[in-house]
Amino acid sequence: MRLQATIRLSLPSEAIQRQPTLWERVRTTFGSKIDLMSDRARPLVEAVGIVAQSRTALQRLNVHNAVSLVVDDTVLFSDTEGKPDDLGDLMIAMSEYAPVVSGGFKTIRFAAEHEEAGLHFVIEVLALGEHGKDEPAATIYLGARVVELEAKAGESGEDYRDRVAPLIATPTLLDGHRRQFDAFAARLADGFRAAFPEGRVVEEATAAKVVRPAAEPAAEPRPEPGHPAYDPYARYYPSPFEPVLSGLMVGMFLSSAFHPSYIHVVHPSGAPIGPADQLGEHAAELDPGAPDPGTETGDGSGAGADDLGGDDFGGGDDFGGDFGDP
Repeated sequence: MRLQATIRLSLPSEAIQRQPTLWERVRTTFGSKIDLMSDRARPLVEAVGIVAQSRTALQRLNVHNAVSLVVDDTVLFSDTEGKPDDLGDLMIAMSEYAPVVSGGFKTIRFAAEHEEAGLHFVIEVLALGEHGKDEPAATIYLGARVVELEAKAGESGEDYRDRVAPLIATPTLLDGHRRQFDAFAARLADGFRAAFPEGRVVEEATAAKVVRPAAEPAAEPRPEPGHPAYDPYARYYPSPFEPVLSGLMVGMFLSSAFHPSYIHVVHPSGAPIGPADQLGEHAAELDPGAPDPGTETGDGSGAGADDLGGDDFGGGDDFGGDFGDP
């Protein structure tokens, strides 16, 4: 189950002038005044300021573990060893690079992680050096997983399925963690409001999603921020057993009385299928072999509800061998 939230951060900015056309240059020689203001803008806060103020926002929530920092496709920091309390190291790396970006930047991608109340969070800040004048300068993507539902080192697919099946059948576990996630997302938005008093923070609705497993792994590149299927947690901590968990949950929603409306099932493309309490109306779309929206349709034969909860749907042996350390 994917827990996700998005926070938009607008910052004071200046309009970017466009280059005049040849005809406009000719007109100016005759005294005409040409409006060269474009629909693009750049934030007045420099790259170092954005990273430093983001760190301040995270520290208000006791988030101290950095994952990575990438500025203009240059990796300034990457925590390959899982070192704790290393946000300070990230800031040192940023300060060393500060003279290079003092004149401007294209993108900043700053990620941190945090574990709290049984949830593992990934917080990703994506800031743009140029953006639409009515668009936010930065977006904070929040993703989380329930720690108990994540695969353990050395755990086989079958062992994983046997362990998590009773857990997802416990309504209080999923609902409790969903509420904890919502509370953390609200606190994160407040942290950015306090750290960026000159900006405007808008928190979008949180989401709990289950991605319908696909019959074959996606051949397309992994989705980037802004894509409906993008999830920051999956970017930094992809799990080979997510299709197993998704298959178990979809099967449970169809075969039991537990089908919470707050959990939505989506296609691998990110397109919505429906909330858990309405899946009976979307049996054809739940077939792992069915095409996703926007693809060519097949012969129209889809699995029924009974097929989705069986051993062939999300079975442990269907997704490889043991799950070890990367």
